[in-house]
Amino acid sequence: MTPTHLLHRRLAEVLGPILAASLLSGCGTALDPTAEARTVCTHVAPGSTCPTVAAASESMVGTSRCTDPEEKIVEVTGAAKGSQGLQDTGGNPFDLCCYDVRVTILQGRGCVVGRPVTGPDGPIVARAVPGASWGAGGAVETRALDRADRAAAAAWWQRTALEEHASVAAFARLALELLAHGAPADLLLRTQLAGAEEVVHAQEAFALAATLGAPARPGPLALPPRAVPDLPALAVETLVEGAVNETLAAVLAAERLAVATDPAVRAALERVVADESRHAALGWAVVAWARREGGAAVDAALADVALRPPVAAAEPCIPSHGLLGTVGVARALDHAWRAVVQPALAGLSAPEEPAGAAC
Repeated sequence: MTPTHLLHRRLAEVLGPILAASLLSGCGTALDPTAEARTVCTHVAPGSTCPTVAAASESMVGTSRCTDPEEKIVEVTGAAKGSQGLQDTGGNPFDLCCYDVRVTILQGRGCVVGRPVTGPDGPIVARAVPGASWGAGGAVETRALDRADRAAAAAWWQRTALEEHASVAAFARLALELLAHGAPADLLLRTQLAGAEEVVHAQEAFALAATLGAPARPGPLALPPRAVPDLPALAVETLVEGAVNETLAAVLAAERLAVATDPAVRAALERVVADESRHAALGWAVVAWARREGGAAVDAALADVALRPPVAAAEPCIPSHGLLGTVGVARALDHAWRAVVQPALAGLSAPEEPAGAAC
């Protein structure tokens, strides 16, 4: 059974019958007829040649700020006039390259995929500390990459490694909070295993970044203390971060695997697809347990959650090394949302069937 089939089977076991249609992988374009016209500018080094509209599209389409409301770029329609000889507040010179774009206005949309560990100001990650790699894994083939793609892939895998590293803390905290609420042994075992698997994900991502030219290890992870949330709050957080986000991460990892050709990248992604599908299943299982334990209070809290698809973060297009491009990520997330998450949320709002009589 392929990792993608394993993902679909595991998610189907938890989310109910799902027709897991194949996704359209690649780095193409996506249009939205409801988008509005805007002009956006990007900083470039003094005297630099502005990227072409095609090059700007690859880096800009799908990008947005993690604010509410957001303006997400869906198309670059042409080049606009830029500015030269500018200085920032520190006196550093820069030029501007400006483009006419079309944007959609998004309310309540986040940019996180996967299970983050959060603080009062949002997701927390450690800093990358230069030096010997923290990771272990196979060497990436770099001969087919030019210098720019190699640097972009290295930066992407290093950022991914830091996010996987932070997920270790997320599962450790979840285990403690499940203990505080008297959760069953099965959920505790699965949570502890998920944390250990995230360590391996981080190691392999750091190793890929290192062989691409960015050896590093994570610095200290500054976790602020927090009180144990009550059961309704824990259920809401788990729904968003453990069930929905991990489901999106699992499907997105399967899409990366579908286009990747580098053996070391494929090996890492195969592990991520299998593991993240279990983490997604765990998230939905914790929510189901919280509903049984907390009853109406938990259901009321879950009903108040306004969930929307995530925004695709900017990403270079290097399919051989698992990078789909911003538009490819946006397309995969949209499919995951429609085909997997929405049916699961619909099932969550339905009343649970009573258990059969014990023998």
